Amino acid sequence: MRKTYVTALIIILACVAWLLSGIVGEPAPTIATSLAEANAEATTREVGAPARVRARVIHASQQSEDVVVRATTVSKREVEVRSMVSGRVSRPPVEVGTRVKEGDPLCYLDPADRQAWVAEGEAAVVQARLEQEGTLKLQGQGYQSETQAMATKARLAGAIANLEQRRIELERTTIRAPFDGIVEQRHAELGAFLQPGHPCVTMLAPDPILVVGQVSEMDVSSVAVGQQAGARLVDGRQVVGTVSFVGQAAQVETRTYRVEVLVSNPDHSIRSGVTADLRIPRGMVAAHRISPALLALDDQGGVGVRVVDAGNVVRLLPVKVIKDDVQGIWVTGLPDATTVITVGQEMVVAGDTVEVSYEPEQPDQGASISAGSAPAQNPEGAPS
Repeated sequence: MRKTYVTALIIILACVAWLLSGIVGEPAPTIATSLAEANAEATTREVGAPARVRARVIHASQQSEDVVVRATTVSKREVEVRSMVSGRVSRPPVEVGTRVKEGDPLCYLDPADRQAWVAEGEAAVVQARLEQEGTLKLQGQGYQSETQAMATKARLAGAIANLEQRRIELERTTIRAPFDGIVEQRHAELGAFLQPGHPCVTMLAPDPILVVGQVSEMDVSSVAVGQQAGARLVDGRQVVGTVSFVGQAAQVETRTYRVEVLVSNPDHSIRSGVTADLRIPRGMVAAHRISPALLALDDQGGVGVRVVDAGNVVRLLPVKVIKDDVQGIWVTGLPDATTVITVGQEMVVAGDTVEVSYEPEQPDQGASISAGSAPAQNPEGAPS
């Protein structure tokens, strides 16, 4: 038994030695340090040495501050054209997608015996008119009373009204377009029997078109009817229109107000139901364009930008994003001329003293600030 224990112990030690041989023999892997770690190591080795950052001086320019809401395009008119009389559809209705003018036929109903009713009404009018003429002659000769003359006049008026009603009902067997537009949907087919109130087709008017959004109660006072507004459609197109309606009653669930912007659409290229970003100018403000990568959060969760003051001390200034474009975002809350940290802002905090390497100013004040700008030498006479 003792020999068995010794053998087992030798085997265990051999396995452990074999496992350790792969670890002890390999060199430790080298892990590349990031810029932040390298700066932290340098600061540790050189106690009191300021962190190195890059910065650029940017200047404010006048920009339009917009009320931005999510919106949708909506046809100004969309109507189900319904039958006003009963009848069988005698011809195929107008095809979907057809552009029609006001008054163009959309559906035809079988007139049935309505034409005969009109002919009967016309004959009744002729008879009533002859009776009135005869009564007036007799009244002039003293053979008819005033009461009899008025009765024949009333019968003629009734016959004319009855004839007009029959003509209107016959005319209503042809269902016509109430306005210029496009046939969007057919509800009836050849041979279908329509009752009064049954739909024939759905029509919509694509020009002009509405861009409809919901504005918060904080911004609704900045929106007025007649104000110019713009919208960026989901496909990237930019359109301009005029505010045509601002709601007076808020939606109970969202506390927002309906706003409609009327946009010209002569070529019908803007379809109903397209998502858009509606922008309504609120006024002009001094703003800076920067890269979104330069934004930082303070201890309270507010949005700010790290800048350098005249003593090379880092400050976190709160900003407000007012709009964005393809080159960056526009923010307010910074001084007119501001030294913004463009590289290394994630390695410093407010109150740190830093060593600044300045990048050249952009000649175009609208140019964006990139967080990854190329290194630049400190220009002579740059602020410090």
